Amino acid sequence: MDLPIASKPSDRRKYFDGVRFGAVDVFHFGGNGSQSCARKYAHIRQDRVDDFVLSIPLKAKVTLWQDGEEVSVVPDCFGFVATSRPFQARIAAETLSDDSFAAIQVRVSGPRLRQRIPRIDECCAKSISIRPGVGSIMRSLLNAALSDGAFLTELEALRFGNLLVNAFANTIVDATELPLRETPEPRSAQTRILAIAKNYIENHLSDPDLGGPMIAKHLRISPRYLQAIFAVSEETVGQFIREARLRRCREALLEPTLRTRTITTIASDWGFTSSSHFTRAYRSHFGKSPSEERRDVMQTAAD
Repeated sequence: MDLPIASKPSDRRKYFDGVRFGAVDVFHFGGNGSQSCARKYAHIRQDRVDDFVLSIPLKAKVTLWQDGEEVSVVPDCFGFVATSRPFQARIAAETLSDDSFAAIQVRVSGPRLRQRIPRIDECCAKSISIRPGVGSIMRSLLNAALSDGAFLTELEALRFGNLLVNAFANTIVDATELPLRETPEPRSAQTRILAIAKNYIENHLSDPDLGGPMIAKHLRISPRYLQAIFAVSEETVGQFIREARLRRCREALLEPTLRTRTITTIASDWGFTSSSHFTRAYRSHFGKSPSEERRDVMQTAAD
């Protein structure tokens, strides 16, 4: 899943390759000179993916801008930005005498990291030290991911992705004062599949085709088995998708910067293909219609 980012590369040669581990993508890239990119509100409206993008310089200087913060990240440190909000990034060679750069970039599911560190958004556009211990282990895992990740089966890649998420969380907590939510006890196979399914849903809510067959195909299980797994939590796949979409729509309606975006467009952004169905579902879930919700927000802002 490519992020819609406006990129401004130089004319010199670049390389970019990587491996996917479920909710985590690891890339190694480099080149000469510099390269910059930006993610704007227009890109977010087009693709509302909620990921964190981690930049780990190997032979480079990375500059990140987000939420009014600017930071320069050098080797032995890393920084990250959230794709749910606008950001800018630039990578460049460290010295004039050697104009080459190299770095590792990681894209990891936002909901997965927030499960471990609820306040992780506070660390966006910060320089985080890769300290001996958990930081060094994280870096070793990334090197192993790039060298041998292609040999893993899909299930092995999912498990390795979980290791990477935990490694990122522990490295961030080791270098900051943010609290870490403890890893839950080992779960049954059904519970693990349920967690993976919900994470997949959260990352594909804008797709109008999202549903049981699409999710089951991605997980390589039968739609009937998928429904049985959700039944354990006393909900259906459709209910979970609808409620998750409604939450995202409500966040957009409550966002002042999106007040010029029509309610119909917001509903469409999050996979609702029928305006009347969206309005009925919204009123049933939140006790007011989308237009009433927006009117209340506008009145509060005016006051």
